Amino acid sequence: MSQTYWLSPRDSVGFAPEAPLGHELEHLRRQHQLILNAVGEGIYGLDLAGNVTFVNPAAAAMIGWSTEDLIGQSMHAVLHHSLADGSPYQREACPIYAAFQDGSIKRITNEVFWRKDGTSFPVEYISTPMRDEEGQLIGTVVTFRDITQRRWAEEILQRANEELEQKVQERTAELQAANQQLRQLSDMRSRFVSMVCHEFRNPLN
Repeated sequence: MSQTYWLSPRDSVGFAPEAPLGHELEHLRRQHQLILNAVGEGIYGLDLAGNVTFVNPAAAAMIGWSTEDLIGQSMHAVLHHSLADGSPYQREACPIYAAFQDGSIKRITNEVFWRKDGTSFPVEYISTPMRDEEGQLIGTVVTFRDITQRRWAEEILQRANEELEQKVQERTAELQAANQQLRQLSDMRSRFVSMVCHEFRNPLN
């Protein structure tokens, strides 16, 4: 008799309910769950309607939801509903939605996802279309990571570069001013020497 294995809902990736699988398929599915659970990046799958079919714990934790609560929800409405400035992000303009419309892989590095508590964080994500055995599009898989620390480091580096550039400009200006003074002193010295030489050559009567 075949037996179905399930990981604890608290520890496992959430999956939409479906009919019992054979032992071998269920064993393979369990392996996939373990892999998804071990990955630090957020991973979730969408059907053609944009609803969540599976989501791993890392993804759920990053946006403040449980895996069970996300299954069947519109992920765009959950985490991608607004741009970084808070203005509405229409689903039709979303690269994730476009991925399972035109079948192309989308990689985005300049957007934000939104948490359940209303805060946002910068992300890098890839949306990869899923196809069935006949090659028909059936949805997409999205992998994402929180790049807050990277952005923070980039901002620090940018500020440091700006400060360095400012100091270089200030030092350059100081050197230019000093060179100008040296040229003026040199001109004055030359005029003084010329005047003295002239006086020696043409003494007063």
